[in-house]
Order: sequence, then structure tokens, then C-alpha cells
Amino acid sequence: MDERTLEHLDFVRILSLFEGFSRTPGGRNAFRHLSPHLSREEIEKTYGDCLLLTEIITMVDPCPLEGVPELEEVLERLQVSGVVLDSTELLDVALFIGKLREIGSYFKKVEEKTHITYPPVLGRWEEIPSLYPLKSRIEKAIDNAGHIKDSASSRLRDLRKKADRQKQEIQAILDRMIHSKRVASQLADQYLT
Repeated sequence: MDERTLEHLDFVRILSLFEGFSRTPGGRNAFRHLSPHLSREEIEKTYGDCLLLTEIITMVDPCPLEGVPELEEVLERLQVSGVVLDSTELLDVALFIGKLREIGSYFKKVEEKTHITYPPVLGRWEEIPSLYPLKSRIEKAIDNAGHIKDSASSRLRDLRKKADRQKQEIQAILDRMIHSKRVASQLADQYLT
């Protein structure tokens, strides 16, 4: 379908209207990149999915999509060997996995309430529980502010304890120096001049 036909059909304006209904940045981005289906089969399948989702939403609360972090850039970066995610990116991964659990519960509730199963969701849903240990490990190692916890590893805990001891030793030495008569008189002399 050419640009002129799309313009005549007000396709871009219709997409921007739909984009306003999206509850996630990823959803809005998906609307921006939609193009019309050209085959009857694609149109019928998409229409059927829309009808099914509309029925689900009217019978049950809307799907809990708010707060789902966007991981597209993170996933792209991970395609490069040796890339390391920072703590905030790892927290986003943990949050995403948690949101998957919420969405999974939502569709189970939908199925129990309506006896409707939404096939596109079921296809890979069995793989999601294998991600829960990763979520737990991330949350065990990183606090909500993005700081690595002492409990992340015994080696880290030991290094931080050693650094704290050294800091206290340095502080004690400086305190003794400041309070010694020799240093105190030199500090006083410099302060006066």
C-alpha cells in the first residue's frame, strides 16, 4: 500500500489516536510502526485477536501493563559479547520478570472467570517461571536504589569490611595527629599567619 493511499485513508491519524490509548511506551512505539495487513488471513486473525481481547477487557479488569519497563535497548546491548548491565538495568530486568508474573496471574484469572484462553499468551508462558530465580538473585544483590548490597557476595562483604576498617584506622590516626601538641601548635601557627 503506497503513502498516498495511507494518507487518503487517514491511517497515520488513526494510529495516533490508538497510540493515545496505549498504557506503555512499548505499546505506543508499536502503534507508530504498524502497517496495514494486506492478506485476508492476517486481517481476520488480527480482528479475531482484537475481538477476543475486547471481550476479555469488558469481562475482567484491564491487563496490568502499567510499570512494565522497556527492555528493548538492554536486550539489544546484550547481543554484544561481554556486555555488562549496570545495577539499574538489572533492576529493570527483575521488575520486568515480576510484571510477567502479574500478567500471567491476570490471564489465569481471565481463564477462570471467563473460560477464555488467549492463545498468543499461552505459547511461551511455560518458559516464564524459569526466570523467577534470576529475579530473586538480582533482588538479593541490588537494593531499590541500585546499590550493590553487601550480601551480594561474601568476597564483596569482606572487601567492604576491610575498607571500613582501614577508613576507621586512618580516621583514628588523623584524630591523634590533630590532637597532638606538635601538630596542634603548627596548625595554630598557620592559622594565625
